[in-house]
Amino acid sequence: MMTYSTAEAAEYLRQQWGHREAPSTLTKKRSIGGGPEYHRVGGRIRYTAQALDAYATDRLGRSFSSVTEERATGRKVPFEWKLNQSFR
Repeated sequence: MMTYSTAEAAEYLRQQWGHREAPSTLTKKRSIGGGPEYHRVGGRIRYTAQALDAYATDRLGRSFSSVTEERATGRKVPFEWKLNQSFR
């Protein structure tokens, strides 16, 4: 099973998911919670691809196949999107 160091995990999240998270943020989240699951192996922190993928999909939220489907859930469009659309 392939495992990743904290720096490698941050790079994996960026390359595989486009999720930019600094290694220091992953370190902080290990202390306060909210980060991906990890293992301590011989005193070193290691992340599995499965744990990183689960973390990334949790952060992305639910996927939709159309705007109509998304609106049917009652999800509100973020304010920034409204601003960007008003300048088109």
